[in-house]
Parts: sequence; structure tokens; C-alpha cells
Amino acid sequence: MKTFAKRFGALILAAAMSVGIFGGCDKGGETGSSASSGTDADTLMGATIEYVWDGVDIGGGGYITGIVFNPTQQGLVYCRTDIGGAYRYDVGAGKWICITDFFGNESEWVYTGIESIATDPVEPNRVYAACGTYGDDALIICSEDYGATWTRTYIEATCGGNQSGRGCGERLVVDPNDNSIIYFATRNHGLMKSTDYGKSFAPVESFPTKGNYSQESNSVGLTWVLFNKASSESGSATNQIFVGVADTAGNTVYVSNDAGSTWECVGGAPAGYYPISSDISSTGMVYIAYSNTAGPNVEPSSGYVYSLDSATLELKDITPTIPNGVSTHGFGGISVDPNDPNRIITSALGLYWPVKGILYYSTDGGQTWFDTSTNGKTIDHSQQGWVNTLAGNNTVGWWITTVEINPFNSNEAFYTTGYAVMRASGIQSMETGGTYIDIFSKGIEETAVFEVICPPGDPDLYSIMGDLGGFVHESVDAAPSADAIFMTSQVSNDIDCGWLNTDVVVRCGKGETADPLVYSNDGGYTFHSANLPEGCEAATGGSVAVATDGSSFIWAPSGVSSTAFVTTDFGETWTNCEGLPYKCTVVADRVNPMKYYATANGMLYSSTDGGKTFTMVNGNVLEGAQLYSVTGHEDELWLCGGGYMFHSTDGGATFEIHKNIDANCMGFGKGIDDSTYAIYCIGTTEEHGYGFYRSTDMCQTWERINDDWHLFGNTSANCITGDPDIFGRVYFVSNGRGIIRGDDPSYFTEQAE
Repeated sequence: MKTFAKRFGALILAAAMSVGIFGGCDKGGETGSSASSGTDADTLMGATIEYVWDGVDIGGGGYITGIVFNPTQQGLVYCRTDIGGAYRYDVGAGKWICITDFFGNESEWVYTGIESIATDPVEPNRVYAACGTYGDDALIICSEDYGATWTRTYIEATCGGNQSGRGCGERLVVDPNDNSIIYFATRNHGLMKSTDYGKSFAPVESFPTKGNYSQESNSVGLTWVLFNKASSESGSATNQIFVGVADTAGNTVYVSNDAGSTWECVGGAPAGYYPISSDISSTGMVYIAYSNTAGPNVEPSSGYVYSLDSATLELKDITPTIPNGVSTHGFGGISVDPNDPNRIITSALGLYWPVKGILYYSTDGGQTWFDTSTNGKTIDHSQQGWVNTLAGNNTVGWWITTVEINPFNSNEAFYTTGYAVMRASGIQSMETGGTYIDIFSKGIEETAVFEVICPPGDPDLYSIMGDLGGFVHESVDAAPSADAIFMTSQVSNDIDCGWLNTDVVVRCGKGETADPLVYSNDGGYTFHSANLPEGCEAATGGSVAVATDGSSFIWAPSGVSSTAFVTTDFGETWTNCEGLPYKCTVVADRVNPMKYYATANGMLYSSTDGGKTFTMVNGNVLEGAQLYSVTGHEDELWLCGGGYMFHSTDGGATFEIHKNIDANCMGFGKGIDDSTYAIYCIGTTEEHGYGFYRSTDMCQTWERINDDWHLFGNTSANCITGDPDIFGRVYFVSNGRGIIRGDDPSYFTEQAE
């Protein structure tokens, strides 16, 4: 149900906790060093309307690759994702807050894949992140205010936040005895070091290797850095440092006993296995999780857990016994209780099916283990009911990577999965089945969304996206229920619903999908595979359009030999749309159920008989432009393409051109009054730069509703829409930050008055 007051207080809080941004700086400096810059407000583009921003609540949805607790400030914890940026948990708000939304689509979305996060144990206000998604040039961002503002440092290395080995331990680590020193274990440039709080980095020339293991053509390189805090002389940097290396011959752990001046390889590690993560106890015992791949795409089939005595450098195999009925697997995350050196927790790496994940727990330094597969546990997915639909109500989680014991609560551990951050309470009771596991992902939105539509009334939204398929969003303020999930086998590329009968919703799929066309007549709670038109059994994709009253829908499959078809009985029978060429795009009139429109090859067509026949009404429209119809306005169409917007009030016979914004896409929402509507777009103006814009005067003027602190990563899917029921509310999609929702606070203030 859409209401004006929905969680506006939470939106204000989210806005208050949002990040700041720095001015850009050119890559420069000598090899091994970098230029950096601080906040430079003069270079930033601001909003002309101060919107507040939040995510549409799904709760995770993508791969959370790491979680990092600050060991000295209670409640301070960060997590990283493979394509959705970095987050800090806000205890007061009870949710995660994204701290990297200043990375924008046009040139910097590649930095939303976070390779590693480092929190400073000496000055907890300091935090660092290594950014880069697909082998991109590494960017180290540095903050002195918990991620509210940042400076940046470019270094001679690359990061692979969404590549093989992205679930390895933290590569970026602050020396706990001299926090001006930061080490970065890179994928392809060996070990690097900063001695000035991350302002510059230089290679550690004494470090002997870069690692030689590659997976999916991606170098895994060095996998983690670990300091033995107790080894420091008073007032000096840490003397004993361990580094994990992905080396095929088993030379996988290196140690320095003189603060990094010299290094030696620790012998006895298993060849063909890679050190995924590590931790060290208060007594100096190092624990290492090994796997025969770096995960997650290439699933490991074997693994070990080893202890390493930091004094004698003796390795000992303490691998847990894998339960009966569970496939062999690697080991990924590992954590030792800071308050009890004998208590260790580790996780299976790469398990997906049929057992979707296992945690192992030891109370005696790894001599014996208990696990969540053999011992009872309670699973609570109530925060994200859709997880039960995807995985079943007894799953611990798939693609588990990091697991960390809370340094301020030894009976609690957090771990990351392919879809959420999970919390395991009562881990000390695992042997007796007393562990309680629930989802701890409020605020994290990490889905790659293709399209979102917002019809009048209920539900609030329909969406299609990667991995999860898509959702019925009954409310934007709560994660979709177990019932409100699309069929997860589908990979959809277009969706539409009856604008005045939202129970009817249709989506069509890409080539990977088992069912190229599915429909629902109960608001998306059940979906059915539609019979395909004769001769289209191999057709996929394309576009769909549903009559505004749900009485018919048109499918125009992709492919040069596919035309469009209309059905009035959910695919039991089909009629060829006479007059339409191949490879057309169709939309429905949002008022008259008998009217449809289509574009193809620079021409626009219309139908007034429910899609049975089409007539070409305009032979001179911009080829490739996106076609839109408008809620509550019959015959009103827009085209967006080539940097222009085109407006028609006569069903496409004539268009008025608007050239005052270079727009990528557009959408419509409720107007200031009932006689008009608001227009939203993603685009660029000369005055205010790239951003998200609103017009309330039919494109005569534009107001930028975001600023350069809120760019939200990769929005290249080019989908934005207003809410037809709430003035000022806008939604747009991202590849990694889910569905972003914005509200105009001035309107909410007026409503409250």
C-alpha cells in the first residue's frame, strides 16, 4: 500500500548518514606511488532539489564477499560486495549504509567492486577500501570519518572485486602497532606498503613473489595479510607479518620477523591448495583455511584447515571431518575468538547444491569440530521471506565466504553468502543444536536490476533482475515475502502489467531461460508458462505489452524472423499482429485497452483494435529511440533517444522535440496536480552535469534531484520511473545497488501540514 508517510523518518536518517565525496584527481606520480586528493566541494555538481534516498527493500540479493569488525570500537563493522560497493552498519538506524555511492555510472562504476576493506584498530574513525571490479586499475580510498568523506590514491596494480578469489581474506590491512602503515596484497603486483596513512603506496621490494595461480584467466595473486600484534617492540611497527600467496607449488605462506625487511616461505603447506583466509589467536597461533580453487565460480572439491605456530612455524593439519552425505569442499572463512584462543569457526567454500553451506566450530583449537550440517540449528529467514522460496527454510546459506566472530560477543558470529549477511547466535551451543541463524542484511541492496515498473495502486512495484529473477514488491519498505517472488529459473528482459488491472503481469525471457514467456493473473503470486505462437517455439526475448485492463497482451520476440503476436486468452490462441515488421518494440496505451503502439526501423505504428492490426502513422522517428506511454493520458507518447526527447499527444502522428537535456531514458509520475504529470530522466545538462532530473512543466525546465555524493554506481540499464500515486517519488535501477528510491521532502512536509 502506498502512503505518503512511509518510513520518511528512516529516509531522513539514511540521508543524514550518507557519504560525502572528494574531487577527482588525475592518475599520476612515480611508479609505486600515487596522487591523492581530498574533498573539493568546488568541483562537485549539486542538486537543485534536495531529495532523500533509500533502497527499495530486498535485503542483499547479491554476493557479499567480506565482513570486517573493528576490534576496538564496539558496533563498528563494514562489509564489501562484488559489484555493489561497501557498507557500514549503523547501529542507531539498525541497518547497513552504503558508503560508496559517490562512484557514478559514466566513468567510475568500475570502482563499486570492492576488493578489500581495512578498518583502523588504533583510530577507528579511519577506514580504507581497495576498489576495482574487473581487473581495473586499483583505487585505494581513505576516510578519516567512518566513510563520510574520502580521499583517493591510485596505485600501480589492479583489483578484481568481481573476479575469481573475490571471497579471499582481507588484502588491505592496517598495522595494529603503527597505524600509519598499511599493507596491500595485490593480485598482480606483489606486496605493496604505505607509511603515510594510505596517501601513497610503494612495492615491498623484499617480498619474493607475486603468486602464480590464475583462475578463469584472472590472477589471484596474494590473498591476505596478517599481523602478529604481540610481536612488536614497544612503540614500533609489528615485527611478525604473514602473507598468503596463491602459488601452485605450495609456497603459500610467507613470514617476516623483522617488520617486512626480509621474508621466508613457511614449508609444509599442501601443493595445489590456496590460502583463502587466516586469523591469529591471542597466543600467536595462526589458523589458515585452504581450498583447491579460489572460488566461487569454479567450485572447489577439496580443502584443508591448518594451524601454524607463529613461534616455531610448524604447520599442523586440523581439517574438520566432512559430514556424511556432503560433497567434499574447500574451506573459506576462518576466525578465532579474540577472547578465547581455543575457539575457532570456519566455513565451507563453494557449496551450493544440495547442501548449501556449512559452518564448523571448535572449542579446543581444532582437535574436534561441530558443524551446522550434523548438529541442529534454528534458521530464521523472516526478514527475507523470499530466501525460503529460493533455498528452502533450512539452508545455512550458499557461497559462504567470510566468517567472523564478533570481538565483543564470543557467542555470535557473522558470515557472508551469495545473497546476504547472516548472523549465527549461540555458536558456543552448536554441539547441542543451540545455534540460531538469521539474516542480517537490512539496508544492503546488491541486485543487478534490468527493469522496474510502478503501476497505480498495488503492488508498489514489479521488477526483473539477474540471479533472483525479479519480484512483486508488495511494499517498498519490506523485503518481498516468500510468496512474492518470480520463478527463479527465469532470466527476463522485459515486463509489463495491466495498468488498470495490475493482477495481469507478463514477462519475456532471454535465451538462457527455460520458458521464454510467462504470465500471472493473480498479481504475480503464481506464474504460468504461456503456450507460444506456432513457429516461435525457439523464440526468446523481445518485448511485451499488456492492455491497460489486462484483456490482452502482445509478445514481440527477438530475432530477424520473428514478428509480433497478440493473445486474449493468455496464450491459448494467438493472432499475428498484422502490419508490424520484424524486431519491433511494443507498448500499450495506459488508458484505452484497445490501443497499442510499436516502433521499428525508424517508423511508428499504432493499433486501435487490441493489437490485431497496426498502421504506420509516422515514418520519421528516431531509430532505436525508446517508446513510452503515459499513465492517465490516452494517445500521449514520448520517445527518448539520440540525446533528445520527443512528445506526441496524437498517438504518434506528430512529435514536438525537446533538446535541453541529453537523456538516456525517461519515466513518468504523479504531477503537482491532477491535470499534469512529472517527468523523470537520467541524463546530462550543461549547467548541472550528469544526474537524475525532474521536470514538472513538460520538459521546459529541469531540476537535478541528486548530487555528486549520490550517483549510485552503474545505472546503465537505463530505467527510471516516477510513482503515479505519490508526487516526487522516483525509482531507478542499478547494476549492483538494487532499486534506488528517492523522495522530495518538501512534498512530504506539505502533506504533514
